[in-house]
Amino acid sequence: MKLGLKIGLVCLIIIALIIVSRIILLSPSECFKKPEISDIQIQPIDENSIKIIWRTDTETYSTVMISEQDKVNEILKKSFSCNLTGNLNLAGEKDDDIFKKYKLSFSKYNCSFSYENGELSLIHNGNSYGYCTTGNYLSCISRAAYEQNSTNHSVIFDILQLDTEYTFDIYADNACELTSIKTVKFRMQEKNASGASRQATGGMSFEESIERGLTILEKVELSEDEKAKQSNLIKNIPEEVKQEFNTKYEAWKETWDDPYLIIHSNPRMFAQSRQYEEFLSFCKEQDKTIWPLLFQKYEQGDELVKMVIIDLTYTEYGSLLDEIRQESTKERYTAEGAYIAPSENANMMKYIKKLLALI
Repeated sequence: MKLGLKIGLVCLIIIALIIVSRIILLSPSECFKKPEISDIQIQPIDENSIKIIWRTDTETYSTVMISEQDKVNEILKKSFSCNLTGNLNLAGEKDDDIFKKYKLSFSKYNCSFSYENGELSLIHNGNSYGYCTTGNYLSCISRAAYEQNSTNHSVIFDILQLDTEYTFDIYADNACELTSIKTVKFRMQEKNASGASRQATGGMSFEESIERGLTILEKVELSEDEKAKQSNLIKNIPEEVKQEFNTKYEAWKETWDDPYLIIHSNPRMFAQSRQYEEFLSFCKEQDKTIWPLLFQKYEQGDELVKMVIIDLTYTEYGSLLDEIRQESTKERYTAEGAYIAPSENANMMKYIKKLLALI
């Protein structure tokens, strides 16, 4: 028997054993009954983000998808920076490896994506998104639940647009590969910076609520000890590293005046350049040593540096940011009764404080 055939048979046996072992762990009634999806909650986080929470009656692997083609195309353009005029066509490139073929298509359309260890994902704010295809076109955007093989599930979508209704399909697969689907709709209403609706401020606009003292913006700053720590860390960075940092940062900053980029509302467009990739690559090489310089830039008002911080840290520490964003959805008030409106800037500063503690 040829070696390739032997290896193939061994793989099939292993897969069969895994499936059988999963089935054995469940009673027949649990295994051969479709899982039930219940207790679905949608919690706004900010004007582009929501958290979806749901339960299943048995342990399942769950995924959430957006599959309305017009919404998918809009998300591809506005959140993943794809240069589209219609559908994203995946048939134009040739390669025996389907993921390499799709990678060439994503590159052609200038989409924000990552391709690591043979896995291809769309990327927004450091978050990975999956996708599916119909024929030659990309036809859905998906995210796997954070908790797999569980009965409690949640996922965050941070790619939504205001005043748009989305249909979310929640998929749950049990150990016997039986699938249940539940569909929910959600419209992104006009939000203030915190993601709270006008209802939280009595029906008036966010600006009016601030003017009347009914709402205050959450403000987060480094403590004196944190400022001292950051200052000492920066002093200990070799001068040649600081100079290289500033050189590559300024080279990237020069691209911000590109008229093609200025017309886009998606800040991720400012990461679509050779200068950004070179700056990010340099920062990755320096690892945590360079973090204090990035934190300092952000504190000084350079909001675009947020992308660099997230791209550097999210893979390992993104759960911290997700927790911060989720916590910010809870309503809080001052002793005088004013609503404390969190913001993405406040969330980012909380994240920086946590990252600083790791150095």
